Amino acid sequence: MELVKPEPLIISGRAHYTLTSYDPVSIVIDVASTTDEDVELAVQMSVMQLGGGPAELADEAWIRENFEGLHNASELRELVRQELMAMNGQAAEQQKVQKCAKELAKRLVQAVPQSSVARARQMVEQSFAMGLQEQGVTENEFMIQTGMRTSDLQAMFATQAKDVAEQEAAIDAWIEHRNLQISDEEIPQYAGMPPTEDTTKLLYDLHRSGQYESARTFALRNKGMSIVMAEASCTYRHETPAQAQKRAAQTRRTLEAQMQAQAQRRKANSRSHLKLV
Repeated sequence: MELVKPEPLIISGRAHYTLTSYDPVSIVIDVASTTDEDVELAVQMSVMQLGGGPAELADEAWIRENFEGLHNASELRELVRQELMAMNGQAAEQQKVQKCAKELAKRLVQAVPQSSVARARQMVEQSFAMGLQEQGVTENEFMIQTGMRTSDLQAMFATQAKDVAEQEAAIDAWIEHRNLQISDEEIPQYAGMPPTEDTTKLLYDLHRSGQYESARTFALRNKGMSIVMAEASCTYRHETPAQAQKRAAQTRRTLEAQMQAQAQRRKANSRSHLKLV
């Protein structure tokens, strides 16, 4: 039976939360390996995104034309291998944020109001749409590639929104317990803003646009999470060959779906240029 949590204390329109413990969290970081299969799949994806295929991959002139500084497929594979290794290392470190936030949220004493979940959902959906746009993938293509239905996508949004709202509440509780503060000068750094020497102007612009409080809250949460991560106990769990093979199989299916979608787009474009005579 699921535990029914109490509502948070609301003071001056602001919810106040508490945690069951403020001790450092313990997390396990999964580290992916970089296999030959991973490299080959990534190479195929890179070539496909440029409109090429197996024939172009074997064409050294095409490689030189489309990949600056590279002369053949062997050099492309080595470059991709190095990039994948770097990406796997970055992904392992990025897990710290997600897993620390998740562990902290498990300690949340109060329930998060639906209004907070609704705001988080708007952010989740906007982030999802921007991600698809950056990849040049439509929502329908994404659903085909992943095998998701509309109901699955809506359920995913609902779950992620609840997680985000609870994690924000948890870090707010931790910040309040620690009495953590943030100066105006620290806001650009922790809000992920471009470096600037004119902090005064930046803060003025934030105030004028009405974004100061949201930027300050975002920066303070990031500052708090950076301390949570620094204090966390981390165990690194490296991927097994069997796990790598399973992951590669999933990537292969995704690649095949993308290639199919690309072929359909090409076919549709060719039809749109046909004229009746």
